[in-house]
Amino acid sequence: MSHASIPTEYKGCRYRSRLEATWAAFMEDLGWPCQYEPVDLAGYIPDFIITWPWAPLLLEVKPALSFAALSQHTGKIEASGWEHDALIVGTSPVLDAIPTTGFTRIGLLSQRDHFANEAGAGWCWGPGLVHQCDACKSLSIHHQDEAWNCYACGAYEGNGLLLPVGAEELSGWWNKALSTTQWKGGPR
Repeated sequence: MSHASIPTEYKGCRYRSRLEATWAAFMEDLGWPCQYEPVDLAGYIPDFIITWPWAPLLLEVKPALSFAALSQHTGKIEASGWEHDALIVGTSPVLDAIPTTGFTRIGLLSQRDHFANEAGAGWCWGPGLVHQCDACKSLSIHHQDEAWNCYACGAYEGNGLLLPVGAEELSGWWNKALSTTQWKGGPR
């Protein structure tokens, strides 16, 4: 069963869905500089580009309820001509917590392997984990299995600069974003 999207306005921008508007409010609260539908790629318009100094990050929002469901959405991004990293997120930034590490999976992240020579190679998809960077104090993400750079400032010292951000903390920011973008009633 598919659900119709509810176009939602947030801070003067009309988003195609309430979920996209909620992600915009969430990223704003976290200090993640983003642009909504900023580029046309080959057969595809990404939902957001987060314009971090270290590297731009494509962010695609899908109505997925689990981390496992995100993987079915990689093909369009891979075929689009996008040459940077990409993150696919679902209905919440807290799809799965990883209790042994304290990190929370925010979505499915690919850091591009720019050294791959095979056609179609270079997309290294895996869990994107939320952290606070000890160098710049920003909230950021990193790939569970690839480079552990801070997207906000580019700092890298292995996992020494990555401080876990737990599911409870992220849920608090998400609930605030949900409250900000929910339907308030009244005339349209």
